[in-house]
Amino acid sequence: MKKIFELAGSVLLAFAIAMFLKSNVFAIPEVRMSSMENTLIQGERVLELKFVYGFTEPKRGDVIVLNRER
Repeated sequence: MKKIFELAGSVLLAFAIAMFLKSNVFAIPEVRMSSMENTLIQGERVLELKFVYGFTEPKRGDVIVLNRER
């Protein structure tokens, strides 16, 4: 019974860490529009690092992800 509780605790901890990372550190959004066709293809997925601009300013050539609230 102790092993089952240890396994359940490990799974819950891993899930909590994954949810924290997904909501605060990174995301993998899909490109929906073709406005950046030369750089990003519609339907392509990109890695978004959410924390980067807390430390630096955007630079020329950076791709900025805008999330439209619905």
